Amino acid sequence: MSEFFDRLTDVMEKQYRFYQPYQTLCEMEGVGWSDIKAMIKLGELYAIPTIPADWFKRNKGKGLFKKLADLQQEGQWLVSSSTSGDSSYTWRTTADIQAITDSFMRAYQRTPACKALAFSPDTNFLRKVGQRFTIDDRPVMFYATVPSSTADDFFVDMDCLVRLNTLRTVWTMIRTRGKGRPVLNLQKERLIRTIEAAEQNGSRLVFAASILMLYPTLKELPQAYNLGKNAYFVTGAGGWDGKKGTMQGETIDKAQFVADMCRKFNIPQSAVSTNFWDIYGTTENGKAQAGPYSSEYNDYLFEATADVKLYVINPVSGRPALTGEQGFPRFISPYGVEGFAGACIQQNDIVTVVSQFDDGSTKQFTHISRASDGEGSAGGVGCAYELVEGVQA
Repeated sequence: MSEFFDRLTDVMEKQYRFYQPYQTLCEMEGVGWSDIKAMIKLGELYAIPTIPADWFKRNKGKGLFKKLADLQQEGQWLVSSSTSGDSSYTWRTTADIQAITDSFMRAYQRTPACKALAFSPDTNFLRKVGQRFTIDDRPVMFYATVPSSTADDFFVDMDCLVRLNTLRTVWTMIRTRGKGRPVLNLQKERLIRTIEAAEQNGSRLVFAASILMLYPTLKELPQAYNLGKNAYFVTGAGGWDGKKGTMQGETIDKAQFVADMCRKFNIPQSAVSTNFWDIYGTTENGKAQAGPYSSEYNDYLFEATADVKLYVINPVSGRPALTGEQGFPRFISPYGVEGFAGACIQQNDIVTVVSQFDDGSTKQFTHISRASDGEGSAGGVGCAYELVEGVQA
């Protein structure tokens, strides 16, 4: 880890000296560069002043994301989907996007590189959607394009089952005077043909992407199939609470989802921990944390990857949560942050610590949920929005 800490020192010095909002945050907490350097040397990374993920929101952060971007670097805006309608913007260089790509590739490698069915539009469609988020004359890309294109490279012959219904989309746009959303169709006949072929050939098949589209579709198939251990599931980007981007659905119980898929595809209990995977990652931290389903926790059990130090911050004490406690995930990493102030970010989610490394950082975590408004402000970010007002003045 010596390379990690050496690189983090260099990255944090730039973040402190180059991005005025971050320096102001440090000053409000009474922390200078020498203090940050000492925290890194002592391995007390949780104590480093941390930027709330909401600072990168276009509206909630009041445009602060532009002051947290190094626009002198060649790159593009990477923009998130947003259930609230308020997307995050981070400025990413080519090297930054490659770091995200590498992270997702490692996550996908937990499953076989075989035939895959993605319950999502294809990468080209996502690229076009990204252009709707343009905010200036600089290039912009939808964040989902990165994991989608990475999956294209990893899985053999991946079919994206969601297609644009051009006629209905045009009609919707005319009727709403350009304010409507694209109308998407799911190719159910191709889905069934592919499942039947895998069953007949005894070949592996991965069901991937949006749980809000994947689960209802597979659950409603008119019959069961004998794929057994050859059926794999790789979900990601949330949606278990029934909300993701513009999509709305029912809350999904993870244990029920696994049980239903095991019945539908005759998957033995012994294969559950190897065949069901979820990926946790956000636009702001750009890291893909993969986790297998755990029958012990009735949830996915995620593990922090080697390119990041994760601290789950106790909302009361502001210190790292202990095993069994809940808190807010704080990601610290010197990788993939060449273009923006993203070396230390605290997400506005709640997770439960399952195990820790000797230094107190989180090794495994589970039970991810959204924090309600007003939460997530403990542990060094309590004055977040007063600071936003201050740096905008």
